[in-house]
Amino acid sequence: MKRRTNEPDISRPAAAAGTTSAARAARAARAAARAATTGMVVMVVTVVTVVIASGALAQSIATTKHNLSTSGPGTIKATTETEICKFCHTPHNASVQAPLWNRADPGGTYTMYWSPTMDAYPSAAAAPQPNGSTKLCLSCHDGSIALGATLANGTIGMSGGITTMPVTSSSYFGRDLSGHHPISFTVTTALISANNAKDSPLKTLDAMRAGTVARLDRQDRVQCASCHDPHRNPYNNNFLRAANEDSICLTCHG
Repeated sequence: MKRRTNEPDISRPAAAAGTTSAARAARAARAAARAATTGMVVMVVTVVTVVIASGALAQSIATTKHNLSTSGPGTIKATTETEICKFCHTPHNASVQAPLWNRADPGGTYTMYWSPTMDAYPSAAAAPQPNGSTKLCLSCHDGSIALGATLANGTIGMSGGITTMPVTSSSYFGRDLSGHHPISFTVTTALISANNAKDSPLKTLDAMRAGTVARLDRQDRVQCASCHDPHRNPYNNNFLRAANEDSICLTCHG
């Protein structure tokens, strides 16, 4: 039936209202979806952040026995000192022996490892004395200097009346290093050739330099830090740079 011209057209407003309601519902659905997605992203980012932070903490010196502050997990720790780094490092008045080094040089003479099959040096007496980063390790581990003795911060008090590394500790080396892997000698192509001629194979110097597990120092010397990382102990095996000792040995040998 034909609509009279003076009748209101109620179909269009109704359609418009229906369209508006549908559009609003669609927008609300999209907003909810965005909110849900944002929530998921935030949750994922939060979880990833926590995982990364936990992993970073696990790799930190803070969770190792080299943390000698009151928060350290080991039995040897300070009585009141809460800062971790100052036992070895200082931003001011540092030793030039190593970057920002905060401990004295232990000095003295050590008995070094030697074997008749060695080509690195002809006798124990001819062995090079500890140098480079090894001297830094020995400033605590040879037991000659107090663990809390620093250059810039005085002597930090240690709990239990401990001063130097206890001789009963497995971390105490003293001055006799004759039972330890040879250290502080320089690896040369001549040394490698001499070893290889005697069927005690060593890898090339370039291969050793390119090693991603163990490493020579900048002067191509073997040091404590070649196999040990003083700042991390992720495998809980005396700060070794790998979970498997073989992978460390095979950086240079074989």
